[in-house]
Amino acid sequence: CSSDLGRTRFESNPYYVIILDKTEHAKLVQREFDRLVEKLEELQRNEEALFERNEQLRREVENARNPAEHAEKLAEQEAAEKRNTAEMAKLQNDLAKLTKEALRNDQISAEAVAKWAELAEALAKLAQSLMPKVSAALSQASGSKSRGEQQGNTREALQRQEEVLKQMAAALKKMNQAAELMQAGNFVARLRKMAGIEKSVSAKMREIFPETIGSPISQLSGALRIKAQRIGDQQFQAQEGVKTIRDELGSFVTRTQQEKYRVVHEDMVEAKVVEELTRLTAQLDKKISQDGIEGAEKWAEQLELWAQKLSPPKNDG
Repeated sequence: CSSDLGRTRFESNPYYVIILDKTEHAKLVQREFDRLVEKLEELQRNEEALFERNEQLRREVENARNPAEHAEKLAEQEAAEKRNTAEMAKLQNDLAKLTKEALRNDQISAEAVAKWAELAEALAKLAQSLMPKVSAALSQASGSKSRGEQQGNTREALQRQEEVLKQMAAALKKMNQAAELMQAGNFVARLRKMAGIEKSVSAKMREIFPETIGSPISQLSGALRIKAQRIGDQQFQAQEGVKTIRDELGSFVTRTQQEKYRVVHEDMVEAKVVEELTRLTAQLDKKISQDGIEGAEKWAEQLELWAQKLSPPKNDG
């Protein structure tokens, strides 16, 4: 702290605010949604394991003479079911929050967000109604005073749990479909972002070209050299961004077998877009040239064309 005219001033630690553009924000939202899909898969596996254990306990209860023999094991299953239910409630809450976050970005399709809202409702039903009925039946089974009552409550728990597993499987299928829908939309936005970068690279090269004709970048004046180096940095950003898109598009096609994405991915591979952009980056590291200007313009147009091929058809009413 420091003192000024008898007044003490305390300085807090600095903090940083990272501002994302819409494309980067959409990627961040998608990664979080993918994490939630993985979490639901984990909860499904947990529930399946609990179901198998409950089925084993049912057989043991059927052969038991005294209900007290399995009371403790049934109580343990009840506690495990409640833990899985609590995790499901957290998952539902996280999905509801992410849905609100997605609404802030118009690059995330309204169709995808609507599916998320439906999924949040389905997960809420699981956490608030279906799964608690399983643990309630297990609680009744552990506290049963007669064999018949315990056997009936154990069978009811299994029947309730079968419905839970059915609804979990349906929710997981919808979540995977929603993830694919969002990723598909992100390819369009990301291709257009890379096209915009290439267009900017071309325009900036054209602007300084008259001052740099024939001169290597290393021999340019300080301010002009900095401008040229920044253009090169921008070109490298496009090169790396397009490489990531091409590779992720290939994985998407392998997983979904969607035809129009397969066609665009094959076009990108056959056009050697990454190799050509890498060559353009290397060229820009040496000098600004008419060939470089035309190359950036060409790839800006091509990337936009690929984005158009992947865009959903316009609804004219």
